[in-house]
Amino acid sequence: MLFDPRPKTCKKDLYNFNDELNSLIKFFSKSLTIVTGLRRTGKTSLVLTALEESAMPYIYIDLREGVSSYRDLYIVISKSFERFASKFSKRDILWSYIVKGLKSIKGVSIAGFEISFSWGRDRVLLTELFEVLDNAAERANTKIVVVFDEVQKIRGSISEILYSSIAHSYDFHRNISFVLTGSEMGLLYNVVMNPKSPLYGRVFMEVKTRRLNAEESRDFLLTGFREVNMHVSFNEIDLVVDELDGIIGWLTYYGYLKINGVENLETIKENRL
Repeated sequence: MLFDPRPKTCKKDLYNFNDELNSLIKFFSKSLTIVTGLRRTGKTSLVLTALEESAMPYIYIDLREGVSSYRDLYIVISKSFERFASKFSKRDILWSYIVKGLKSIKGVSIAGFEISFSWGRDRVLLTELFEVLDNAAERANTKIVVVFDEVQKIRGSISEILYSSIAHSYDFHRNISFVLTGSEMGLLYNVVMNPKSPLYGRVFMEVKTRRLNAEESRDFLLTGFREVNMHVSFNEIDLVVDELDGIIGWLTYYGYLKINGVENLETIKENRL
């Protein structure tokens, strides 16, 4: 459903971003890709849909809640590995190689699909985790995509450690493809283009999300309402198109509220501030 407010994971629900989708899938063969765009322009939906459409094994690390310590980062990564285990463990060869590699590292605990990484003195190094993934992918004759979504949310010295680890993996691991997304485009460009950044000098590909134009915005809304057999006047549609300026996340939110009985834009206006 177009008006489902959750991130999209299926091509049929990803409105009119085929060019961006196809480019991103193609770039999974590269070592580093950045996905940039304004907030709520569909970066997470684009990435998740591309991952599903590509059918490649992936680890999606969601940083949107913010990370400022080893504890924060390792908890998020632990959850990401657990999601990977529940989704891809049926690929017995790849998963068995990953488990074998993880069990050889100090600071890793595995019990079924529960995986935890110590963030104390015995914590596992990120480079060790990437080494495990690279070796497992090579032995399974595949490639693993590692996504860090909204990397600007990682703050302080921990960000330098993350970027240094990615840079090391970029240089030495041929079976991992990194994808970094960010809403604060200047900050993300700073990560890959600033001479002081550990990732400086590495070749990267870029995919940009965009605003919908007025015609696309109107069609998106009309198509979404047709999906639920709901009629909305053209005057109201035009008002919404003018107000929400092609940001597909806010258009989706409006449609979701409308079909659930909210009759005006005030809630959206408040949330946009």
